[in-house]
Amino acid sequence: MAPYLERYKLQPAWHMHAMAQDPNEVGSPESLQRMLRMSKAFMGCLDIGHYYDGGNGPCACLQGRHDPITHLQIKDRKKGEGSVELGTGELHIPEMLKEVRDQRYPIAFILERDFRGTGTPIEETRKQMDYMRRVPETWSSAVPAPERQPPPIAWTFLRT
Repeated sequence: MAPYLERYKLQPAWHMHAMAQDPNEVGSPESLQRMLRMSKAFMGCLDIGHYYDGGNGPCACLQGRHDPITHLQIKDRKKGEGSVELGTGELHIPEMLKEVRDQRYPIAFILERDFRGTGTPIEETRKQMDYMRRVPETWSSAVPAPERQPPPIAWTFLRT
């Protein structure tokens, strides 16, 4: 596959999963690096929930080698509970988004609404979008915003 990707200048972004022990999955820092060594064209979509479920730190991944990451797939998790409402879990979403902004990483955000709240899918999606809009308000005003903002929220997956 790699020769064709390089010939036609395609850059697939592999979705990271929680199966960190499976050698055929991209689910750990080691498997991510192994995949990236296969081709300069390969990129990654960091699903922060799956990566966390596999026992990895999404913040550390982002702060490590960020250049092959095209998207952060945003969701929130708690150990033993699975998906939870954005901002109530253990994934440090504001810190990751602030890192993207402060470092001016060209990374887009994808919201995955896999938490089933009490509202309709539309209402729950609106709550997620509102949360993402409020995140910058939590950042210290002592840190100046960069001139160029990171890419906006790319799109929202709806699950019913």
